[in-house]
Amino acid sequence: RIISENERGIKVQVKLTNEIDEELVYRGLLHSDEVHVLETEALVDVSSIRTVLPTKIAEKLGLDIQRYETVSYVDGREETVGLSDPVIIKVQG
Repeated sequence: RIISENERGIKVQVKLTNEIDEELVYRGLLHSDEVHVLETEALVDVSSIRTVLPTKIAEKLGLDIQRYETVSYVDGREETVGLSDPVIIKVQG
């Protein structure tokens, strides 16, 4: 379900799930009610090649930073960002 649309992108409702947690459930090492899941609004930028999560959301999902990488923005800026564990993204509706 599209919430809104503008020149920056499309806002949609998403369900985010920590993929490592899901794998641990599959292996019988974690109970399904312990999986980190969050439903929130997300801005979809069709020109992006990576997913960016605010630090607070990554923390709520229990994601660990695996490494750091320098990224370049379309306006020429560069920034060092953390790359996290994988996340499952389901667009609602």
